[in-house]
Amino acid sequence: MKKVIYSMATVLVALLMLVGCKSNKDEVTEIKLNSTSTELEIGQIFQLKPTVSTSKNNPKHFPVSYSSSNKEVATVSKGGLITAVKEGTAKITASAGNKTAVCNVVVEKQTSTGEDMTFTAAFASYYGDYYRTKASSFDFYGVKGVKLNKEGEFSGTGFYVYLDLTAVENVKAIPAGTYTATKEMGETNTFQKGYIDVDDNGENAVYSSYVGVVENSEEKEKLPIEGGELQFSVSGYDYTISGTVIAKGKTYNVNYKGAVPTADFVTPDPATLTKAHLVYYGDVDEGKKAGLFTLYLGDETADVISFKGGNDRMSLDFGVALDKVDINNVDILNGTYDVVATKEVLSNKITAGYIKEDYSEALGSWYFTQDRLAISQGSVTVKKENDTYTFTYDLKDDLGHEIKGSWQGELTIEDASTVPDDVSVVPVQRVKRSGKKGLNLIARKGGNLKR
Repeated sequence: MKKVIYSMATVLVALLMLVGCKSNKDEVTEIKLNSTSTELEIGQIFQLKPTVSTSKNNPKHFPVSYSSSNKEVATVSKGGLITAVKEGTAKITASAGNKTAVCNVVVEKQTSTGEDMTFTAAFASYYGDYYRTKASSFDFYGVKGVKLNKEGEFSGTGFYVYLDLTAVENVKAIPAGTYTATKEMGETNTFQKGYIDVDDNGENAVYSSYVGVVENSEEKEKLPIEGGELQFSVSGYDYTISGTVIAKGKTYNVNYKGAVPTADFVTPDPATLTKAHLVYYGDVDEGKKAGLFTLYLGDETADVISFKGGNDRMSLDFGVALDKVDINNVDILNGTYDVVATKEVLSNKITAGYIKEDYSEALGSWYFTQDRLAISQGSVTVKKENDTYTFTYDLKDDLGHEIKGSWQGELTIEDASTVPDDVSVVPVQRVKRSGKKGLNLIARKGGNLKR
């Protein structure tokens, strides 16, 4: 009898434990949307706003995801922005936990024609994987009634559209596809919506995608793009672009047929690195037994002393054993230096590029074009005969670009090892990715636009 009682007691305790465990689990009890149905015209947008309720009032623990039953009719972004694509119906489903909510979408023809935006010319600039999202970033410009020179200056009276556009990975020209306006940075097959923020001068400025208004060769207004969708088709070197963009509540009907010459602002061109400057910083890690030498290389338009300007620049951090550095005659040692991923200066090594933990500085070795490319692999051979240095490098950056070449010439080494810590010898390279790419159509090689 006792065994039976004990068994029943055990079962009861187990059940109570299960109930207790279940009660401690937070679950979604309901998800609601700000609208269960909406009617849109082609090109229009609608923002869904979810409200999630949970058993323990912690909705932030349950992210909301969205899906469309018919992407040909209506698409939805990660943030719940619906874009009407063509006539028809679609169901947009919002999900959180094991609960869902639906918004029924009806897409109709446009009843208003909107402003005609048939481009007379178009240009693009390639920025590589600018946002580090495994995608290809482009600046796209379509102009109507105005001309744009290589210095980024407009002439005439008319409009232009600027798009901060992101395509699939590893392409250097905008590929065919449908591109939708989104708030997300670097999301494939999108262009980022425009927004207003304070610039370096403390004034409001428009960033990302916008419609520009030009009168008598002066930019009068920039209208942030709030939504829209564009279709790019490609045949040989010619594009057909159609769709709509919405700015300040106004719809612009975009059309274009023709070439889109594209300038490459990212791919390193080490053959242009003709200027050099070498600095010795001493024992920067204090007691690590390795002194830091930094070689600064730049093209003809760069200032390698301040490490500013130019189209191509590279900085390489060498570690040399302190017991081999003559403090009365500081010089870098002959030998081969391999790139290593470390945050310390190591003897006979080159420090790979990395970002400081607070994202304020780029440290180690870097290649600068219009992007910031971390040196991640390879080696550099140093050879000095009499007063002539030869640096031969075979490197790769974090995006896989090969950086091969050499520099030869005479150098005077700047000894900065005795400079106080609060004095900056070379300006810090800031690497925050703000998404604020500006107007810049000057091609890297003499303004020569290429596809």
